[in-house]
Amino acid sequence: MRIITKTFQFILLSLCAYSALLFHSVSAQQSQNELLKNFTATSLNVFKLTEPKYKKFKFEKASKQWPISIEKNGNSISKVVLNRAGIIEEPYEPDLNEYPAYFKDLKHRVVFIDDNFYYIKWSGGKATIKYILTEKESVDKDHAAHISKIEEYIRKTVAAQSEDRAEIAAEQAQKDAAEALANSLKGKKVQNIAVKWISDKSETGHLVKFNYGIEATLADGKVLKTKNLGGKMPWDDFKITVKGAEFGEETITISQNANVIPNDNVVMTVQSKYQSNIKTTAKLPVHYNTGLHVNYFGERGGVVHLTVSPGYRGQNGKDLIVSVKSATTANGEKVNQIEIKDANSGVVLRRLKMKPTAALILNLQGGSGSFGRDSTRGGNGGDGGDVTIIKDPSVGTFTYTINNQGGNGGKHEDYRSYDGSQGSKGAINVRTSSVNFSW
Repeated sequence: MRIITKTFQFILLSLCAYSALLFHSVSAQQSQNELLKNFTATSLNVFKLTEPKYKKFKFEKASKQWPISIEKNGNSISKVVLNRAGIIEEPYEPDLNEYPAYFKDLKHRVVFIDDNFYYIKWSGGKATIKYILTEKESVDKDHAAHISKIEEYIRKTVAAQSEDRAEIAAEQAQKDAAEALANSLKGKKVQNIAVKWISDKSETGHLVKFNYGIEATLADGKVLKTKNLGGKMPWDDFKITVKGAEFGEETITISQNANVIPNDNVVMTVQSKYQSNIKTTAKLPVHYNTGLHVNYFGERGGVVHLTVSPGYRGQNGKDLIVSVKSATTANGEKVNQIEIKDANSGVVLRRLKMKPTAALILNLQGGSGSFGRDSTRGGNGGDGGDVTIIKDPSVGTFTYTINNQGGNGGKHEDYRSYDGSQGSKGAINVRTSSVNFSW
């Protein structure tokens, strides 16, 4: 059996005592609110840490005391105010109101431990003491002991804050859930619901984003509203379907194709999730009086997945056939019906309705050529697309702009003379001929 010597017994007892002391220190961790609960304004002696010589730190007492005071909000300290040198007022705010580990401004921290205010800088989890403020006439000369005490206190108190922060978050989550339930249709008797259009109904056309909200009137006469109408009713209370527009909470986007807009109206149906018989349908007339940009750009040459090879020509812009005829909407408004086709494949790209004065902007551009390297020249830019516009004799005014240009030539890495050429503009032809649509 191994014999335990007296020396080893002493070391073991010392370690046990230290462990017990350490445990007591952790369990007794107090926030700055607790440590300063009996503190009142006063002036304190100031000890400045001088530059170390031969690794020996020295605290020098200042000739003048510094006033220090605290401001409270209930049992929490909202501010520590320190008059540095008795002249410069410096306010410090708690890092966490409910359980502060220290007080801070943009550069420094102030922390109260064992009857001393430590005025420190903090970086990378390490403290640097600048001043110690105390009622005492002297301070402990052991600089390392001060640093150890400060860092230990802040580290453990911040760790304790994580539990406090979790409690605050849990309390807030409970409040949010209670508030959501109070403003929800769940468990309530609803008389009716209504869609409220928020955006200007006089400006509606393809790809216009339009805001809306929902109101619900309860059987007792109380009105609940969605947030964008000034209430707190959850969007999750409803099943919403939209025809003629892309759905979004608070905002819908009117379709880019006229043939999917039923009778020239966006139609929204809203139903309560809790009472299926409570629903409403709202119509938003589409006037087609807003301008529209339509882009068809050729791709850059030489692109394979994420890499670009040198010397490839950019793709041409798309060749288009734009057919136009005059029409009257279901709401009795005069518009131009416009169909845009790929001239090469015959695929219909867009079906639009636009007021004659609403501008259609077609942006066509060839793709850029890829770069050049060594003996490989830069790729030439692609040409802009060719556009043919066919106007039915019924068309009076058709407002349009075609921006058509070739893509940029690819630059050579070393020699400008090896740069690729700019692509050519596409051709634009306009003619009048009979146009018939089946939509």
